[in-house]
Amino acid sequence: MRLAVFLVSLVIAAMLAGEARAGWVHIRYGENNSCIVSLTGSITLANANFFEAVTADCTSGGVLLESNGGLVEPALHIGELIRQRGLETAVAYDARCASACALIWLGGVKRNIFPSSRIGFHAAYVMDGDVARETGVGNALIGSYLTTMGLPRRSIIFITSADPKSVNWLDYRDAVDLGIGINLLGETDRAWIDDIRASDPHYTPL
Repeated sequence: MRLAVFLVSLVIAAMLAGEARAGWVHIRYGENNSCIVSLTGSITLANANFFEAVTADCTSGGVLLESNGGLVEPALHIGELIRQRGLETAVAYDARCASACALIWLGGVKRNIFPSSRIGFHAAYVMDGDVARETGVGNALIGSYLTTMGLPRRSIIFITSADPKSVNWLDYRDAVDLGIGINLLGETDRAWIDDIRASDPHYTPL
């Protein structure tokens, strides 16, 4: 029998936009194969692999996200795992989930946000020296992923149209117009967000 609550965490040093920022995956297991995961900081291959391992038996629960982004392919893999495991995604009040993080958020069977959540998208890119250049392969992978997630063409255009130096920020009004299904959270939901954050000994806001 698995203990009703079990904590696992991992820190992975990563580089994002020239600034060191640790990427954390923290999981709290509950009864009946439920789990609550918090994922903060840079999205990397290492924390994608860790996420896959520690959520292998999860069949319900959710993932709280707070990140400026990271690598596209690990993010898409995490998003696919979230959908396969039947997990919800959420971005906390006044929190930011941008770039690769936003792609993960789209994987949720229910996508939760507050009016003050900031979710941002831009085209995939690779670094050519100090210059960020769009990559057709990356955008093709994103387009395929978004189609698999059931998103309409107009949302795919919005998600991939901003250049690497820009961000298309999504709010709940845009989501409705773009056909991106969301669940809008309110003041009474702050308590369980705060509980998840408090259970993660490594959590620090971006």
